[in-house]
Amino acid sequence: MSFLAYLTLPVYGLILFVVYQYYRFFMKPKSQLAHYEKQGLPVIFAPFWGFLQGLTESVQKHKDIFYAWKQLNYMNPKPRAFASNLGATPVVALKDPELIKAFYMTQEKSYIKAPAACDVAKMILRNGTLLVDGNQWKAHRKLSNPLYSFDHVKERIPEIVAVTNKMLDKLKEKDLKKVNFMREMQHILLEITGKLFFDLELSSLSFKGDTVSGFVADLIDRSAVEALTPFTIFFSTDIVKTGIHPRHKALVKDINDLRGFLYGAAKAKLGEILAAKANGTATGKLPLLLEILYQQHQKLTEEHLDEVDLVDEFAMFTLGSMDTTSHAITFASYFHLNCPESQKKLPQEVNEIFKDLSQVSMDSLNKMDYMTAVLKETLRMAAPLPNFLPRQATEDHKLGDLDIRAGTIVVVAGVTNNFDPEYHDDPNTFNPERWLDEKSKTRQSTSKNAYISLPFSTGARSCSGREMGIALVRIVFGLFVKKFNYQYTDKNYEMVFTTKLFQEPLETLNYSLTPKN
Repeated sequence: MSFLAYLTLPVYGLILFVVYQYYRFFMKPKSQLAHYEKQGLPVIFAPFWGFLQGLTESVQKHKDIFYAWKQLNYMNPKPRAFASNLGATPVVALKDPELIKAFYMTQEKSYIKAPAACDVAKMILRNGTLLVDGNQWKAHRKLSNPLYSFDHVKERIPEIVAVTNKMLDKLKEKDLKKVNFMREMQHILLEITGKLFFDLELSSLSFKGDTVSGFVADLIDRSAVEALTPFTIFFSTDIVKTGIHPRHKALVKDINDLRGFLYGAAKAKLGEILAAKANGTATGKLPLLLEILYQQHQKLTEEHLDEVDLVDEFAMFTLGSMDTTSHAITFASYFHLNCPESQKKLPQEVNEIFKDLSQVSMDSLNKMDYMTAVLKETLRMAAPLPNFLPRQATEDHKLGDLDIRAGTIVVVAGVTNNFDPEYHDDPNTFNPERWLDEKSKTRQSTSKNAYISLPFSTGARSCSGREMGIALVRIVFGLFVKKFNYQYTDKNYEMVFTTKLFQEPLETLNYSLTPKN
C-alpha cells in the first residue's frame, strides 16, 4: 500500500467521524423533534447545546434564566407543552396542568430518572432515594420514611430551635459588614443535620481546608457543573467517573473522600450507640436519626440494604435540609427585603411566635400564616428545583393526547405556570398576600387544579422531606428575622438567577447585618 493510501485512511476516518457527529447532534434530534412539532408543540432546537443555550441567552439578554419559557404564557394560542433538545436527546417540557397530571400518573410505568441529569449526582448520593428507581427506590423510601414523618419532625422542633438559636448567636461574633448569606444558612443547616444525625457539631470541624458545609456546597456545585459541560454532553456523564481529565479526577477523589468521612463518622457513632445499649448506659434522649435509620434497616431484612445505604440516606437528608433549604431561605430573604408589606408583617408574626423559645412547637409554627405565605410566594417566584428531576421515557406511550417516544426526556415546566397571568394576578410581583386572600386569582386557580402549582412535586414520588423542610424554613429564617436587621452590602444588588443543580443567584448575595436588641 502506498504512502498516500496510508495517509488517506485517517482522513476517511475523520470524515466519517464528523459525518456521524453531524447526524448525532443535528439530523437525528431535528428529526425526533419534528415528531413533536407535528403534534402542535413549539420547538426550540439548538445543535448540541439544546435548551441550555436558550437558558444562557436569557440570562445574558434579559437577566432571567427562564425568560423565554415565561413568554410562552403570552402566545396565542397558548402551548400546552414545548419541545427542545439536550445534546442528541429530545426534551418535552409540560405546561398544561392536565398533561402534568397525566405525567405523574404514568411515571412508575413509563419513565426512569433521566441519566443525563442524575448520573453525576449519583456519585455523591449513590443510592439515595432521590436518584433511584423501581425496587431500589421502594427499599430506600421505606428506609428513610421514619425520618420525615410528621410526628418525628414534631418531636425534633425544640432541638432544631436550640441549635438554630445557638448558631445565630455565634454569627453575631463574626464580621457582619459583608456576610455571604447562603453560605451562612448552609453552615447553620448542616449543624442542625449533624446534631440530629450524629450529635456532632459539624460547624467546628474542617475538611480538606474548608468548613464541612462549605466543602459539601462546593462539591455539589462542581458536580452539577460537570453534568452539563460540552465534554460531558459529548461523551456522556460516564466520562466524569473515569477520572481521565484532571478536573474529573479531583472531583471523584473529593467525592470518595467525603463519603469515606461520612461513613467513618456513621460507623463510629453507631458503634457508640450499640455499645451504650449493650452496657445499659443509653441516655434516654430522643434517638439520633442515625439510630432510627439503623433500626429501620434492621427491620428491612428482605430489602438487601447494607450500612453504605445509611450513608446514602444521610447524604440525601443533608442535600434536602442543607442545600435545598438554604436556597429557599436565601431567596425568601431577598424577596422579603424588597417587599414593604412583608417587612412590616413578617417581623410582627416572628416576634410573637418566637417570644419564648421554650414554647415553640409544631402547633405554634403552623400558626405562622404570613411566613407560610412568604414561603409559598418564594417557591412560586424562585423554587430551588423549578422543574424537578427530569424523567426519560422507557417506551413509546400516550401522555394525554401527546405521543411520547422512548428516549425522550420529559420535564414539568412548573415555572411557566408560576408566572402565567391566567393563574396569578401581576405574576412578576412578589406578593405573599395572594396566598392569604381566598378570592385571589392564585387561590382560586390552585384550589381548582392542584397541578398548577407543585413546589414539592406530587404523588408517590413527592418530596418526602416536605414537613422537615417547611419547619426548617420557619425556624431558621424566622429566628434570623427576629435577631437581625439586614441590608445589601452592594446597594445596587439585583438577583439574577442561574441554575446548576439548583436555581441560584448568579452573583453571591452578601448582606450587612445588624443585631437587634
